[in-house]
Amino acid sequence: MKYATCVGSRNISSDEELIAIEVGKKLAEKGYTIRSGNAGGADIAFQQGAIHYGKDMTEVFLPWNGFNKPYIGNAYTPSDEYLAYAVGQLEQSVMPWVRNTKQAVQKLHGRNYYQVYGMDNQVSDVCFYISDEDNGNVQGGTRTAVELCRINNVPCYNLLYMTLNDIMNVIEGL
Repeated sequence: MKYATCVGSRNISSDEELIAIEVGKKLAEKGYTIRSGNAGGADIAFQQGAIHYGKDMTEVFLPWNGFNKPYIGNAYTPSDEYLAYAVGQLEQSVMPWVRNTKQAVQKLHGRNYYQVYGMDNQVSDVCFYISDEDNGNVQGGTRTAVELCRINNVPCYNLLYMTLNDIMNVIEGL
């Protein structure tokens, strides 16, 4: 199985949305299962692209039941036990302060952990995202998934800083 973490900002332009949909389609066409989080904007756009090749081309991780319905793809809500495990892993790797946040924030970041590792603990093969960056630091909640990918040497591509031609060349080379 091949996996692609596809996440990003909730606030994207209509052009960025169309690009994310196309990336989701192309990755699914190449046999990648899209891992995302059903957040508005980039997440849902990637998911919309992937489901053109079937619901099974998605793994959509939710922080809690009912998050941002309707679900586009196969939705999973990790149990409290799984979320606690994810928070522990985040605390040891990219977010040493995560336990000092509210429960809802921990669940959102725990969900991001599974966007990279899945429920089977298999790290994604590639990461595509849409997010502003400041000196290479990804902004917002997207940062959690991208940082987890980076520490696992997963190739990461921010679509904000690429031409459509470059994006398609990367996907073709996968």
